[in-house]
Amino acid sequence: MAKETIDYKKLQAELEVIVTELQSGDLAIDEAMKRHEQAQEIIKKLEKFLDEAEQKITKRGDLRSSEGK
Repeated sequence: MAKETIDYKKLQAELEVIVTELQSGDLAIDEAMKRHEQAQEIIKKLEKFLDEAEQKITKRGDLRSSEGK
Protein backbone atom coordinates (compact mmCIF):
# COMPACT_ATOMS: atom_id res chain seq x y z
CA MET A 1 0.00 0.00 0.00
CA ALA A 2 2.91 2.37 0.62
CA LYS A 3 3.84 2.11 -3.06
CA GLU A 4 0.34 3.24 -4.07
CA THR A 5 0.62 6.27 -1.78
CA ILE A 6 4.00 7.19 -3.23
CA ASP A 7 2.66 6.83 -6.77
CA TYR A 8 -0.34 8.99 -5.91
CA LYS A 9 1.81 11.70 -4.40
CA LYS A 10 4.24 11.54 -7.31
CA LEU A 11 1.42 11.89 -9.83
CA GLN A 12 -0.09 14.73 -7.85
CA ALA A 13 3.27 16.54 -7.81
CA GLU A 14 3.68 16.02 -11.57
CA LEU A 15 0.21 17.45 -12.14
CA GLU A 16 1.02 20.50 -10.03
CA VAL A 17 4.15 21.14 -12.13
CA ILE A 18 2.15 20.92 -15.34
CA VAL A 19 -0.56 23.25 -14.03
CA THR A 20 2.07 25.78 -13.01
CA GLU A 21 3.68 25.58 -16.45
CA LEU A 22 0.35 26.04 -18.19
CA GLN A 23 -0.62 28.96 -15.96
CA SER A 24 2.69 30.71 -16.62
CA GLY A 25 1.78 31.23 -20.27
CA ASP A 26 5.42 30.72 -21.25
CA LEU A 27 4.88 27.52 -23.25
CA ALA A 28 4.52 27.43 -27.01
CA ILE A 29 1.05 26.32 -28.08
CA ASP A 30 2.26 22.88 -29.20
CA GLU A 31 4.03 22.28 -25.90
CA ALA A 32 1.04 23.58 -23.94
CA MET A 33 -1.25 21.16 -25.77
CA LYS A 34 1.14 18.29 -25.09
CA ARG A 35 1.35 19.16 -21.40
CA HIS A 36 -2.44 19.48 -21.22
CA GLU A 37 -2.81 15.96 -22.64
CA GLN A 38 -0.30 14.68 -20.08
CA ALA A 39 -2.27 16.38 -17.33
CA GLN A 40 -5.47 14.69 -18.52
CA GLU A 41 -3.79 11.27 -18.35
CA ILE A 42 -2.52 11.96 -14.83
CA ILE A 43 -5.99 13.09 -13.76
CA LYS A 44 -7.47 9.83 -15.06
CA LYS A 45 -4.94 7.84 -13.02
CA LEU A 46 -5.61 9.89 -9.89
CA GLU A 47 -9.37 9.50 -10.29
CA LYS A 48 -8.98 5.74 -10.72
CA PHE A 49 -6.89 5.55 -7.56
CA LEU A 50 -9.48 7.55 -5.60
CA ASP A 51 -12.37 5.48 -6.97
CA GLU A 52 -10.64 2.27 -5.91
CA ALA A 53 -9.95 3.69 -2.45
CA GLU A 54 -13.59 4.73 -2.11
CA GLN A 55 -14.74 1.23 -3.08
CA LYS A 56 -12.45 -0.31 -0.46
CA ILE A 57 -13.77 2.04 2.22
CA THR A 58 -17.37 1.37 1.23
CA LYS A 59 -16.76 -2.37 1.24
CA ARG A 60 -15.27 -2.21 4.73
CA GLY A 61 -18.19 -0.16 5.93
CA ASP A 62 -20.62 -2.68 4.47
CA LEU A 63 -18.79 -5.53 6.21
CA ARG A 64 -18.87 -3.73 9.56
CA SER A 65 -22.56 -2.93 9.31
CA SER A 66 -23.40 -6.53 8.40
CA GLU A 67 -21.35 -7.78 11.38
CA GLY A 68 -23.38 -5.58 13.71
CA LYS A 69 -26.69 -7.13 12.63
